[in-house]
Amino acid sequence: MSQDLKPIAARRCYACIQWEGVRSYDRQTQMVKVDVGREGKCLVHRTMVKGSHFCDQFFQLK
Repeated sequence: MSQDLKPIAARRCYACIQWEGVRSYDRQTQMVKVDVGREGKCLVHRTMVKGSHFCDQFFQLK
C-alpha cells in the first residue's frame, strides 16, 4: 500500500477530523499524506471506513 499526497479540500474521510486513520498532515501545504485504501474508524458513524469514503457530516482538517 502506498501513500500519496492529497488535498484537504476534498470531501473525503482522510481529510475529516472525525476519521481516525493513519495519515500525516502538512499544515503549510494543506496536504495530507495518506493511503486512501486503508481503513480507519469514523467517529460519526462508529464504523470502519476507507479513507476514500465520504458522507454528509464532513469536518475539514484545519
